[in-house]
Amino acid sequence: MSSEEIIVHCPKCPERHDTPKLYINVDKSVFNCFRCGWHGKLRELYKFPELISTLEDKISLSEFSKLKSFKPLELTNLDVMEDLNPVRELYYQDPQYEYLINRGWTDEIIALYKPLLSMNEQYKNRVILPVIKDEKIIYWTARSIEANSVMKYKNPSIPRNDVIFESLIHENNFFSDKLVICEGLFDAFKVPNAIALFGKTITAENEINIIKKARDKKYIYVALDAGAESNIKTICAKLQSWFPTKQIHYIMTEMYGEKDLGNMAEEMSSFDLMNFIQNNSLQYINTTILTSLKSKLIKFI
Repeated sequence: MSSEEIIVHCPKCPERHDTPKLYINVDKSVFNCFRCGWHGKLRELYKFPELISTLEDKISLSEFSKLKSFKPLELTNLDVMEDLNPVRELYYQDPQYEYLINRGWTDEIIALYKPLLSMNEQYKNRVILPVIKDEKIIYWTARSIEANSVMKYKNPSIPRNDVIFESLIHENNFFSDKLVICEGLFDAFKVPNAIALFGKTITAENEINIIKKARDKKYIYVALDAGAESNIKTICAKLQSWFPTKQIHYIMTEMYGEKDLGNMAEEMSSFDLMNFIQNNSLQYINTTILTSLKSKLIKFI
């Protein structure tokens, strides 16, 4: 590939002009528009399908492959994205984008969580939802966008025992002293101060993560899906043993009806979701401790 620059029309210019001014240098993997000033790395152009179709005709297959295979964030040593390559950021023309919008996501929420799209055939018709910690992707889950999918989720082959998903929704003053423990990512993504366990239990490897998250909270709500009552009691008992002075609450799962938090998030705001959790929860009381206290009281009398 020669160092000759490719010149195309800039998708960022506010008005369409006859003369293209977006200069792309493939060798240096950079571009610059000499009309509006937009510039950056070559990989940023992948968000614009009209540019990709032009570039595909003009740059070598190897260079185009690099462009398609960019990794959006610095990776961990495990390279958790390897199975997804080639992978790119989501843009609004994708059916995965429409799926998220229908699930209650907004452009602002999409910008927070940075969902991805894999062009690997085994992840076709799935949206990739990364778990990000310290600006690194440490895990991901691939959610099918098809209503009747046999396997809703596909996950990487790495262990997830110490992985939790943390909500990035602004907590505001009403919820700053509260923590919500959910089951899945779609339950937690819209709830302030929520975490998803990726399951119904707190693993031994994850205990320290939960303790760190709950340390400065006064109220902890356990909001698992319906049918997980025994798991809820186990988690509540564990939380109370760690934090005997905190108020531990659990949601009455029958209040979900035919929906769970993920379904409710499609129509409800973050504020309304949090209110639903608070208004449909009961405080957990450890009956073993209560019986022991009663026994001591009787002896004292």
